[in-house]
Amino acid sequence: MSKNTPSTNNNRLKAVNLTIIFAFTIVMARLFYWQIIMGPTIRADNISQNSKLQKILPKTGKILSSDNFPLSLGVKAYKLSIYKPNLKINLNELFKKIDKIKPNTILNNNIQINNLNNPQIKWVTLNGTFDQIQKQQLTIPGIEFEESSFRYYPEGNLAKNIITNLESFYRRILFGKTGFSLSSIDGTGQTILTKRNWRQSETNGQDIKTSLNRQVQIILTDTLTKGLEIYQAKSASGTIIDPSTGLIIAMSSIQSDTTPNNNIDNISNLFEPGSIFKPLVVAMALDSKKIDTDFICSDCSKPRVLGQYTINNWDNTFHPNSTLSDIIKNSDNIGMSNIIQRLDKDNFIKYFHALKLDSKN
Repeated sequence: MSKNTPSTNNNRLKAVNLTIIFAFTIVMARLFYWQIIMGPTIRADNISQNSKLQKILPKTGKILSSDNFPLSLGVKAYKLSIYKPNLKINLNELFKKIDKIKPNTILNNNIQINNLNNPQIKWVTLNGTFDQIQKQQLTIPGIEFEESSFRYYPEGNLAKNIITNLESFYRRILFGKTGFSLSSIDGTGQTILTKRNWRQSETNGQDIKTSLNRQVQIILTDTLTKGLEIYQAKSASGTIIDPSTGLIIAMSSIQSDTTPNNNIDNISNLFEPGSIFKPLVVAMALDSKKIDTDFICSDCSKPRVLGQYTINNWDNTFHPNSTLSDIIKNSDNIGMSNIIQRLDKDNFIKYFHALKLDSKN
């Protein structure tokens, strides 16, 4: 019978020590992998299995006309999702129920419906939305609804390009801020009321009141549409302003091209003012008392010659003894040259600066 020598015992001890160190290293490496590398993923999975995160949609604001009638408002709607594991009726029967409540829904969701036939896919969300009544009629196990909202325009396309631009510019004010809630759930997905839940409150949107007058807006749009057809123009635009306050009571721009376009030509495109200045010049002359409301143009029967320049009307016609209203109505260049001469250059420049016509507005 052989005896263990000291060297043999030492080798065994070394082997045991190395095995312990190796095993310890493996355990530490695994712990490092699960706690440090995979930790965030595991925590996220744990939260998703034991908690439910829900969005809390804010109440969106309205865009109002001058008489407080809503031109745009938010309407609640619901997105429908189907979760196969919770279904207690077959898919065909479910599809018939959905189509009965909202016809053509299944037809308009061919891709999503085909996905349900894939065993690997358990959850699909359908395109389109359902209202509150339709939602209540589809209280079926396996169907989930998520609240959403869309914009509704009670007056149809009336001033819609203005309204949509306002919605875009004042988005934060109008649409508010979405809130969130995180609640603990049990194995069946029901909220555990005895546990403390987290919530970040929503911020509701605010209403925006405009100075738009619906009746005037309709008249302006109809007039521009008729003008566009009569003169075969590419576009037409108009703005009506309350002269006592500067408030815009109607604004419209339309194009012969029917391609959807939300641009507002009145404020988007640069153009030479031209005869728009004529009423301003008349107002300057009246305000400075250089003329009065009984002004008559006695020189409007012929072209006006100033040095090397001849002032004439665009159609080479003349309007003798024109009144102020005649000069503006006929856009009479000869009559306007008489008025601005009476106003004189210094007064014109003074009013030009006072009206801030030399700066952006």
